[in-house]
Amino acid sequence: MNRTLIERVYTYLGGMDARDWAALLRENRFAVDPEYWPRAAWATYASVRTSLLRAREDRRYARVIAAMEVYPPLFVLGSSRSGTTHLHRLLSLDERFTYPKQYQAMHPHTFLSADRRLIRRMAAALYPTRPMDNVTVDAHVPAEDEHALALLTRCSPYLERAFPRHREHYHRHRSFRAATPEDLARWKAALVWFLCRVPIARQLCATRPPLGPAATRPQARRRGTDHRAVSRHLRRLLRGPSRDSGRPASRSPFRGSRAGPGGRAQGDLSTARPRVARGMGA
Repeated sequence: MNRTLIERVYTYLGGMDARDWAALLRENRFAVDPEYWPRAAWATYASVRTSLLRAREDRRYARVIAAMEVYPPLFVLGSSRSGTTHLHRLLSLDERFTYPKQYQAMHPHTFLSADRRLIRRMAAALYPTRPMDNVTVDAHVPAEDEHALALLTRCSPYLERAFPRHREHYHRHRSFRAATPEDLARWKAALVWFLCRVPIARQLCATRPPLGPAATRPQARRRGTDHRAVSRHLRRLLRGPSRDSGRPASRSPFRGSRAGPGGRAQGDLSTARPRVARGMGA
């Protein structure tokens, strides 16, 4: 595909579903400059397609996701340019860990059903290296979960890059100190939901469905926000006692009407204690 066309049309926001994309536009009062209308049009088309594929994927993998048992994840915390990417990639070489790949973080709703053609198309939209540090990028490199959470919840400072005029609105999600309880609950539920899906993709590389209940491997994960403030919420999420004894929801827990009993997220992290690795320069 022509690189000029990709730069004019492609945006990772197409990884949202149609409802979240419409809500994102409303939050920003449809403030899209004319030069970015092609990207907005493509994101609209892609979000509708994502919604259709997600419905099929939910039906296909709901039971597998609901049966997942999650091991304590390992979080890589550190400031920008402190070596967190390098440490994250080193940890990903350890077979004891799973990790979200770039194409999974950019298509969090549908990556379990992604075929090679879709991954190749997404890879064609990526630059071979990152512009700020020349680190190599492709569809299969370890990725930050923050990309996925931005698309799943709209509660991420990453979205201020797309809508810089409303930077303060998204800046509150760096630490969640000023975030609403609803935003925080949606972010927590989406994190657990994403944690449960990533290991399934690894199993699919070796075996195709049907899959039985399985446990995840520990995940090496990299955080991309105000780490000290967010880590407080991570500890509460991963160590807090469960308030519901029923089976976790089998569908997206961060969708209000689709949550399970008591709004509990998929998977059980009530006994998981997170581990933390610092960036090389942190």
